[in-house]
Amino acid sequence: MGHSRGGDAVTDFIAYNRNLPGGSRRFVLDGVLSLAPTYSTSNTVPYGTNYATLLPACDGDVSNLQGGRFFENAKHHPGNATTAKIQWYVQGTDHNVFRDVDVTLVDADGRRATTNAARWSTSLQPSIGLRHQHVVLNGIRIPLSAFAGEVDLTRIAEVELGFGARTPTGAIQLADVAFQESSPDGGQVCADATRPSSRMTRMAVSRRAVRVSGIAMDAGCPEGTGPAAGGVERTLVQISRTVKGGCRFVTAKGRLTKRRSCDEPVVMFAKGTRSWSLAIDGARLPRGVYAVRVTTYDRSGNATQLKTRRVRVG
Repeated sequence: MGHSRGGDAVTDFIAYNRNLPGGSRRFVLDGVLSLAPTYSTSNTVPYGTNYATLLPACDGDVSNLQGGRFFENAKHHPGNATTAKIQWYVQGTDHNVFRDVDVTLVDADGRRATTNAARWSTSLQPSIGLRHQHVVLNGIRIPLSAFAGEVDLTRIAEVELGFGARTPTGAIQLADVAFQESSPDGGQVCADATRPSSRMTRMAVSRRAVRVSGIAMDAGCPEGTGPAAGGVERTLVQISRTVKGGCRFVTAKGRLTKRRSCDEPVVMFAKGTRSWSLAIDGARLPRGVYAVRVTTYDRSGNATQLKTRRVRVG
């Protein structure tokens, strides 16, 4: 795990560890967590191990949350087809600490009961820009049951808002905090953990043209909303030729890359979602045997990688 520039460093370490020369000791990486990271090394793609970033919603240091690019680079990389790719966007946190607002009720006898605002909502929001930093409560609804048994709810005399050891500036409106008689619905959230289905219906690779197409479907979660409701996000196609010391990959222009590590593929985005296709005309491919790999992702990030197929181009 690494924080800030350290988050950048532990991400770079994945490739460093993988590319150590033969005979060197490689560390076993079960997972890497990058906490509020910077993004100093362009085009870094973490792959081959479980990877997560945590982005603080109120980060005033790395205020553009640039470390989120690591997750974007990683989530569709073929080398991560069987690894976890996770990104958390945590409300009420800044670059170094978790922030919160304490809400305290004081009754007529001076008895006090306190709860944390973030316990009841994710609506703590960051400010935009660097000049004016603020936190907007944005209508947190706290059930009165959070205070029951500690104070007389029929004789509340004061409502206090606390900020721990920090000295708050600016203003806060009581309208930002509302109370209700019962707790919000505590039903479970439907999470989509099912991979999409995908199959190839056509594969034709020649020296002058490439045609790969298929169909994909994703049911999602029966009662899910947003990405969990299902749907195919995209399909990636990778075509490679094994050479001495590595691989050469077909690009979207129908040319081969220079030799590179087979663990650093070049992928092409197929057009369409449920019906997907990749078409390249005017290709210039040398004779040889090519491997075609297809990976389909759903909107929740679940992936299905089809069995590698090989074709001889003559």
